[in-house]
Amino acid sequence: MAFSSACTPSVNVCILGGGIGGCSALKSLLETASSSSSVALIETERGLGGRSSTRLSREDERIQINHGAPMADVRTPDGLHAFQSLEANGFARQISSQDSSVQYFVGDPNMKPAMTNDKVTNWILKDKNDDVILTTDWLVISGSSVAHSRWTDAFGGEPPLVKAAREIDNKDLDDALKCIGEIGASPVQVAMMAFDNTESWNSITTCTSVVEIPDDEILDKLVFRRSSDNNIVSVVAHSTTEFALTAADVYGSKSTAARIGGASSSADREEEVLGVLMSSVNTQLEKIIGNESVKPPMWGPFLHRWGNAFPTGSALPLEKAVIGDAKVALCGDYVGERFGSIEGALLSGMRVGIEVGKLVK
Repeated sequence: MAFSSACTPSVNVCILGGGIGGCSALKSLLETASSSSSVALIETERGLGGRSSTRLSREDERIQINHGAPMADVRTPDGLHAFQSLEANGFARQISSQDSSVQYFVGDPNMKPAMTNDKVTNWILKDKNDDVILTTDWLVISGSSVAHSRWTDAFGGEPPLVKAAREIDNKDLDDALKCIGEIGASPVQVAMMAFDNTESWNSITTCTSVVEIPDDEILDKLVFRRSSDNNIVSVVAHSTTEFALTAADVYGSKSTAARIGGASSSADREEEVLGVLMSSVNTQLEKIIGNESVKPPMWGPFLHRWGNAFPTGSALPLEKAVIGDAKVALCGDYVGERFGSIEGALLSGMRVGIEVGKLVK
Protein backbone atom coordinates (compact mmCIF):
# COMPACT_ATOMS: atom_id res chain seq x y z
CA MET A 1 0.00 0.00 0.00
CA ALA A 2 1.45 3.35 -1.02
CA PHE A 3 0.38 6.93 -1.63
CA SER A 4 1.19 8.17 -5.11
CA SER A 5 -0.15 9.97 -8.19
CA ALA A 6 0.84 7.20 -10.57
CA CYS A 7 -1.69 5.79 -13.03
CA THR A 8 -2.60 2.07 -13.51
CA PRO A 9 -6.01 0.31 -13.50
CA SER A 10 -7.88 2.83 -11.38
CA VAL A 11 -11.16 3.55 -9.64
CA ASN A 12 -12.69 6.45 -7.73
CA VAL A 13 -13.15 4.41 -4.54
CA CYS A 14 -11.62 1.13 -3.42
CA ILE A 15 -13.07 -0.71 -0.42
CA LEU A 16 -10.51 -2.95 1.23
CA GLY A 17 -12.30 -5.81 2.96
CA GLY A 18 -15.61 -7.49 2.15
CA GLY A 19 -16.95 -8.01 5.65
CA ILE A 20 -20.33 -6.61 6.61
CA GLY A 21 -18.77 -3.15 7.16
CA GLY A 22 -17.23 -3.12 3.68
CA CYS A 23 -20.38 -4.46 2.01
CA SER A 24 -22.51 -1.90 3.84
CA ALA A 25 -20.14 0.88 2.76
CA LEU A 26 -20.34 -0.36 -0.83
CA LYS A 27 -24.15 -0.27 -0.84
CA SER A 28 -24.27 3.26 0.62
CA LEU A 29 -21.58 4.47 -1.78
CA LEU A 30 -23.43 3.20 -4.83
CA GLU A 31 -26.62 4.86 -3.59
CA THR A 32 -24.93 8.20 -2.77
CA ALA A 33 -22.11 8.79 -5.27
CA SER A 34 -22.70 9.95 -8.82
CA SER A 35 -23.57 7.27 -11.37
CA SER A 36 -20.26 7.91 -13.16
CA SER A 37 -18.20 7.00 -10.08
CA SER A 38 -16.38 3.66 -10.18
CA VAL A 39 -15.96 1.45 -7.13
CA ALA A 40 -13.90 -1.70 -6.46
CA LEU A 41 -14.12 -4.06 -3.50
CA ILE A 42 -11.11 -6.25 -2.68
CA GLU A 43 -11.49 -9.29 -0.43
CA THR A 44 -8.91 -12.02 0.25
CA GLU A 45 -11.44 -14.65 1.35
CA ARG A 46 -13.38 -16.91 -1.04
CA GLY A 47 -16.57 -14.93 -0.44
CA LEU A 48 -18.04 -11.84 1.15
CA GLY A 49 -19.40 -11.37 4.66
CA GLY A 50 -16.31 -11.74 6.86
CA ARG A 51 -17.15 -12.82 10.39
CA SER A 52 -20.88 -12.47 9.66
CA SER A 53 -20.85 -15.06 6.86
CA THR A 54 -21.81 -18.69 6.60
CA ARG A 55 -19.31 -20.55 4.42
CA LEU A 56 -20.07 -23.54 2.23
CA SER A 57 -17.45 -26.28 2.14
CA ARG A 58 -15.73 -26.94 -1.19
CA GLU A 59 -16.02 -30.68 -0.51
CA ASP A 60 -19.76 -30.69 0.23
CA GLU A 61 -21.94 -27.58 -0.07
CA ARG A 62 -24.37 -29.00 2.47
CA ILE A 63 -21.70 -28.28 5.09
CA GLN A 64 -22.51 -24.76 6.27
CA ILE A 65 -20.00 -23.23 8.69
CA ASN A 66 -20.81 -20.13 10.70
CA HIS A 67 -17.55 -18.30 10.08
CA GLY A 68 -17.78 -16.02 13.10
CA ALA A 69 -20.86 -14.66 14.84
CA PRO A 70 -23.75 -17.14 14.41
CA MET A 71 -26.31 -14.32 14.50
CA ALA A 72 -26.61 -10.54 14.77
CA ASP A 73 -28.13 -8.97 17.88
CA VAL A 74 -29.75 -5.72 16.73
CA ARG A 75 -30.49 -3.03 19.31
CA THR A 76 -30.87 0.30 17.47
CA PRO A 77 -33.65 1.62 15.18
CA ASP A 78 -31.18 2.27 12.33
CA GLY A 79 -29.75 -1.21 12.65
CA LEU A 80 -33.22 -2.78 12.72
CA HIS A 81 -34.22 -0.85 9.58
CA ALA A 82 -31.05 -2.01 7.78
CA PHE A 83 -31.53 -5.67 8.71
CA GLN A 84 -35.23 -5.58 7.79
CA SER A 85 -34.15 -4.28 4.38
CA LEU A 86 -31.74 -7.23 4.07
CA GLU A 87 -34.55 -9.58 5.07
CA ALA A 88 -36.94 -8.06 2.49
CA ASN A 89 -34.35 -8.77 -0.21
CA GLY A 90 -33.76 -12.36 0.90
CA PHE A 91 -30.32 -11.90 2.51
CA ALA A 92 -31.27 -12.31 6.19
CA ARG A 93 -33.96 -13.84 8.34
CA GLN A 94 -35.26 -12.71 11.72
CA ILE A 95 -35.41 -15.37 14.42
CA SER A 96 -37.31 -15.44 17.70
CA SER A 97 -36.06 -13.52 20.72
CA GLN A 98 -36.95 -13.79 24.40
CA ASP A 99 -35.99 -10.12 24.93
CA SER A 100 -38.17 -7.51 23.25
CA SER A 101 -35.33 -4.95 23.34
CA VAL A 102 -33.12 -7.15 21.13
CA GLN A 103 -33.91 -8.51 17.66
CA TYR A 104 -31.87 -11.40 16.25
CA PHE A 105 -31.11 -12.01 12.58
CA VAL A 106 -29.28 -14.78 10.74
CA GLY A 107 -28.09 -14.75 7.13
CA ASP A 108 -28.30 -17.26 4.33
CA PRO A 109 -25.09 -19.09 3.31
CA ASN A 110 -23.14 -17.11 0.74
CA MET A 111 -20.08 -17.66 -1.39
CA LYS A 112 -20.20 -14.80 -3.89
CA PRO A 113 -17.10 -13.47 -5.68
CA ALA A 114 -15.65 -10.04 -4.96
CA MET A 115 -16.26 -7.35 -7.57
CA THR A 116 -14.10 -4.79 -9.35
CA ASN A 117 -14.75 -1.90 -11.68
CA ASP A 118 -12.64 0.73 -13.38
CA LYS A 119 -11.77 4.55 -13.42
CA VAL A 120 -8.32 7.66 -10.81
CA THR A 121 -5.17 8.03 -8.83
CA ASN A 122 -3.54 8.66 -5.48
CA TRP A 123 -3.68 5.35 -3.55
CA ILE A 124 -1.85 2.36 -5.03
CA LEU A 125 -2.66 -1.12 -3.70
CA LYS A 126 -0.03 -3.81 -4.15
CA ASP A 127 0.00 -7.51 -3.41
CA LYS A 128 2.61 -9.32 -1.32
CA ASN A 129 4.83 -9.64 -4.40
CA ASP A 130 4.78 -5.84 -4.80
CA ASP A 131 2.70 -6.07 -7.99
CA VAL A 132 0.11 -3.31 -8.43
CA ILE A 133 -3.50 -4.42 -8.03
CA LEU A 134 -5.06 -1.05 -8.77
CA THR A 135 -4.96 2.65 -7.93
CA THR A 136 -7.78 4.59 -6.34
CA ASP A 137 -8.66 8.14 -5.42
CA TRP A 138 -10.40 7.18 -2.15
CA LEU A 139 -9.53 4.22 0.07
CA VAL A 140 -12.19 2.78 2.42
CA ILE A 141 -10.73 0.26 4.87
CA SER A 142 -13.10 -2.21 6.47
CA GLY A 143 -11.31 -3.87 9.38
CA SER A 144 -8.39 -2.77 11.52
CA SER A 145 -5.70 -5.31 10.55
CA VAL A 146 -3.72 -3.12 8.10
CA ALA A 147 -3.57 -0.38 10.72
CA HIS A 148 -2.75 -2.41 13.83
CA SER A 149 0.36 -4.01 15.33
CA ARG A 150 -1.36 -7.41 15.06
CA TRP A 151 -0.34 -7.24 11.40
CA THR A 152 3.32 -7.30 12.46
CA ASP A 153 2.73 -10.23 14.82
CA ALA A 154 1.12 -12.33 12.07
CA PHE A 155 2.93 -11.31 8.88
CA GLY A 156 6.00 -9.33 9.93
CA GLY A 157 6.82 -5.82 8.79
CA GLU A 158 5.05 -2.58 9.54
CA PRO A 159 1.25 -2.39 9.18
CA PRO A 160 0.68 -1.12 5.61
CA LEU A 161 -1.54 1.85 6.49
CA VAL A 162 0.83 2.96 9.25
CA LYS A 163 3.73 2.83 6.80
CA ALA A 164 1.81 4.80 4.15
CA ALA A 165 0.65 7.37 6.69
CA ARG A 166 4.24 8.44 7.31
CA GLU A 167 4.49 9.54 3.67
CA ILE A 168 1.24 11.53 3.89
CA ASP A 169 1.96 13.28 7.21
CA ASN A 170 -1.71 14.02 7.96
CA LYS A 171 -2.56 14.76 11.61
CA ASP A 172 -6.16 13.52 11.40
CA LEU A 173 -5.02 10.20 9.92
CA ASP A 174 -2.27 9.90 12.53
CA ASP A 175 -4.83 10.54 15.29
CA ALA A 176 -7.15 7.87 13.89
CA LEU A 177 -4.28 5.36 13.67
CA LYS A 178 -3.27 6.10 17.26
CA CYS A 179 -6.84 5.37 18.38
CA ILE A 180 -6.94 2.13 16.38
CA GLY A 181 -3.56 1.08 17.77
CA GLU A 182 -4.97 1.29 21.31
CA ILE A 183 -7.89 -1.05 20.55
CA GLY A 184 -7.32 -4.53 21.91
CA ALA A 185 -8.92 -7.85 20.99
CA SER A 186 -10.13 -11.03 22.63
CA PRO A 187 -8.82 -13.67 20.21
CA VAL A 188 -10.43 -17.06 19.69
CA GLN A 189 -9.15 -20.39 18.41
CA VAL A 190 -11.90 -22.30 16.61
CA ALA A 191 -12.28 -25.86 15.42
CA MET A 192 -14.65 -26.37 12.46
CA MET A 193 -16.19 -29.76 11.71
CA ALA A 194 -19.31 -31.51 10.39
CA PHE A 195 -21.12 -34.71 11.38
CA ASP A 196 -23.61 -37.01 9.71
CA ASN A 197 -26.97 -36.15 11.22
CA THR A 198 -27.90 -39.47 12.78
CA GLU A 199 -30.63 -39.87 15.38
CA SER A 200 -28.15 -39.06 18.14
CA TRP A 201 -28.22 -35.39 17.04
CA ASN A 202 -31.97 -34.96 17.58
CA SER A 203 -31.33 -32.66 20.54
CA ILE A 204 -30.16 -30.00 18.04
CA THR A 205 -33.66 -28.91 17.03
CA THR A 206 -33.13 -25.52 15.33
CA CYS A 207 -31.27 -24.44 12.20
CA THR A 208 -28.71 -22.51 14.27
CA SER A 209 -28.07 -23.23 17.94
CA VAL A 210 -25.52 -21.77 20.34
CA VAL A 211 -24.55 -23.66 23.48
CA GLU A 212 -22.51 -21.73 26.05
CA ILE A 213 -20.00 -23.83 28.01
CA PRO A 214 -19.59 -22.48 31.58
CA ASP A 215 -16.60 -23.22 33.80
CA ASP A 216 -14.41 -24.68 31.05
CA GLU A 217 -10.88 -23.32 30.74
CA ILE A 218 -10.59 -24.39 27.08
CA LEU A 219 -14.02 -24.19 25.47
CA ASP A 220 -16.32 -21.15 25.52
CA LYS A 221 -19.21 -22.22 23.26
CA LEU A 222 -20.36 -24.54 20.51
CA VAL A 223 -22.28 -23.29 17.47
CA PHE A 224 -24.42 -25.87 15.64
CA ARG A 225 -25.99 -25.48 12.20
CA ARG A 226 -28.15 -28.00 10.40
CA SER A 227 -27.88 -28.37 6.63
CA SER A 228 -30.91 -27.44 4.55
CA ASP A 229 -31.58 -31.13 3.81
CA ASN A 230 -31.29 -31.88 7.55
CA ASN A 231 -28.67 -34.61 6.98
CA ILE A 232 -25.56 -32.82 8.29
CA VAL A 233 -24.81 -30.91 11.49
CA SER A 234 -21.90 -28.47 11.29
CA VAL A 235 -20.14 -27.53 14.52
CA VAL A 236 -17.86 -24.59 15.25
CA ALA A 237 -16.10 -24.79 18.62
CA HIS A 238 -14.99 -21.44 20.08
CA SER A 239 -12.16 -21.51 22.59
CA THR A 240 -11.91 -19.23 25.58
CA THR A 241 -9.78 -16.13 25.09
CA GLU A 242 -7.44 -17.37 27.81
CA PHE A 243 -6.71 -20.54 25.83
CA ALA A 244 -6.32 -18.59 22.58
CA LEU A 245 -3.72 -16.35 24.21
CA THR A 246 -1.60 -19.42 24.98
CA ALA A 247 -1.74 -20.39 21.28
CA ALA A 248 -0.97 -17.03 19.67
CA ASP A 249 1.61 -18.74 17.44
CA VAL A 250 -0.95 -20.98 15.71
CA TYR A 251 -3.09 -19.71 12.79
CA GLY A 252 -4.39 -22.88 11.18
CA SER A 253 -2.96 -24.14 7.89
CA LYS A 254 -6.29 -23.66 6.06
CA SER A 255 -6.86 -20.09 7.27
CA THR A 256 -6.63 -17.09 4.94
CA ALA A 257 -3.82 -15.71 7.11
CA ALA A 258 -1.76 -18.81 6.33
CA ARG A 259 -2.86 -19.56 2.75
CA ILE A 260 -2.68 -16.00 1.37
CA GLY A 261 -0.95 -13.85 3.97
CA GLY A 262 1.88 -16.27 4.66
CA ALA A 263 1.37 -16.46 8.43
CA SER A 264 3.04 -19.71 9.40
CA SER A 265 2.96 -22.02 12.38
CA SER A 266 4.40 -25.42 13.20
CA ALA A 267 2.30 -28.39 12.03
CA ASP A 268 3.14 -30.20 15.28
CA ARG A 269 2.07 -27.16 17.32
CA GLU A 270 -1.17 -26.88 15.34
CA GLU A 271 -1.92 -30.55 15.98
CA GLU A 272 -1.21 -30.04 19.68
CA VAL A 273 -3.56 -27.04 20.01
CA LEU A 274 -6.28 -28.75 17.99
CA GLY A 275 -5.96 -31.88 20.13
CA VAL A 276 -6.46 -29.95 23.37
CA LEU A 277 -9.46 -28.09 21.96
CA MET A 278 -11.06 -31.27 20.53
CA SER A 279 -10.67 -33.08 23.85
CA SER A 280 -12.98 -30.50 25.44
CA VAL A 281 -15.28 -30.55 22.39
CA ASN A 282 -15.77 -34.31 22.57
CA THR A 283 -16.48 -34.16 26.30
CA GLN A 284 -19.18 -31.55 25.77
CA LEU A 285 -20.69 -33.26 22.72
CA GLU A 286 -21.13 -36.45 24.73
CA LYS A 287 -23.12 -34.45 27.28
CA ILE A 288 -25.19 -32.60 24.67
CA ILE A 289 -26.16 -35.49 22.40
CA GLY A 290 -26.27 -38.08 25.18
CA ASN A 291 -23.89 -40.49 23.54
CA GLU A 292 -20.89 -41.90 25.35
CA SER A 293 -18.95 -42.33 22.11
CA VAL A 294 -19.14 -39.47 19.62
CA LYS A 295 -18.34 -40.66 16.09
CA PRO A 296 -15.51 -38.84 14.27
CA PRO A 297 -16.65 -35.95 12.08
CA MET A 298 -17.20 -36.56 8.36
CA TRP A 299 -15.37 -33.26 7.64
CA GLY A 300 -12.68 -31.63 9.74
CA PRO A 301 -11.81 -30.71 12.35
CA PHE A 302 -9.90 -27.70 10.99
CA LEU A 303 -8.26 -25.11 13.20
CA HIS A 304 -8.50 -21.34 12.61
CA ARG A 305 -7.42 -18.39 14.72
CA TRP A 306 -9.66 -15.32 14.84
CA GLY A 307 -7.14 -12.82 16.14
CA ASN A 308 -9.24 -9.68 15.64
CA ALA A 309 -12.35 -11.09 17.27
CA PHE A 310 -14.20 -9.10 19.91
CA PRO A 311 -12.42 -5.72 20.05
CA THR A 312 -11.79 -4.26 23.49
CA GLY A 313 -11.19 -0.72 24.70
CA SER A 314 -12.74 2.33 23.04
CA ALA A 315 -14.12 2.60 19.51
CA LEU A 316 -12.76 4.97 16.89
CA PRO A 317 -15.36 7.80 16.94
CA LEU A 318 -17.38 8.00 13.73
CA GLU A 319 -16.44 11.66 13.27
CA LYS A 320 -12.77 10.59 13.00
CA ALA A 321 -13.43 7.80 10.51
CA VAL A 322 -13.50 9.88 7.31
CA ILE A 323 -10.25 11.79 6.67
CA GLY A 324 -10.98 14.01 3.69
CA ASP A 325 -7.49 15.44 3.10
CA ALA A 326 -5.95 11.97 3.04
CA LYS A 327 -8.90 10.44 1.17
CA VAL A 328 -9.12 7.58 3.64
CA ALA A 329 -12.16 6.24 5.47
CA LEU A 330 -12.41 3.51 8.11
CA CYS A 331 -15.32 1.25 9.01
CA GLY A 332 -15.95 -1.99 10.85
CA ASP A 333 -16.96 -3.19 14.29
CA TYR A 334 -14.23 -1.02 15.83
CA VAL A 335 -15.81 2.25 14.60
CA GLY A 336 -18.73 4.20 16.11
CA GLU A 337 -21.67 2.92 18.13
CA ARG A 338 -22.38 -0.73 18.99
CA PHE A 339 -18.64 -1.39 19.36
CA GLY A 340 -17.68 -4.98 18.67
CA SER A 341 -20.91 -6.12 17.03
CA ILE A 342 -22.18 -7.05 13.57
CA GLU A 343 -24.71 -4.25 13.87
CA GLY A 344 -21.90 -1.79 14.66
CA ALA A 345 -19.94 -2.87 11.58
CA LEU A 346 -23.00 -2.49 9.37
CA LEU A 347 -23.89 0.95 10.73
CA SER A 348 -20.34 2.29 10.45
CA GLY A 349 -20.07 1.06 6.87
CA MET A 350 -23.41 2.59 5.96
CA ARG A 351 -22.51 6.00 7.41
CA VAL A 352 -18.97 6.07 6.06
CA GLY A 353 -20.26 5.07 2.64
CA ILE A 354 -22.71 7.97 2.63
CA GLU A 355 -20.03 10.50 3.64
CA VAL A 356 -17.49 9.27 1.08
CA GLY A 357 -20.19 9.17 -1.57
CA LYS A 358 -20.81 12.87 -1.04
CA LEU A 359 -17.11 13.65 -1.40
CA VAL A 360 -16.33 11.58 -4.48
CA LYS A 361 -16.12 13.72 -7.61
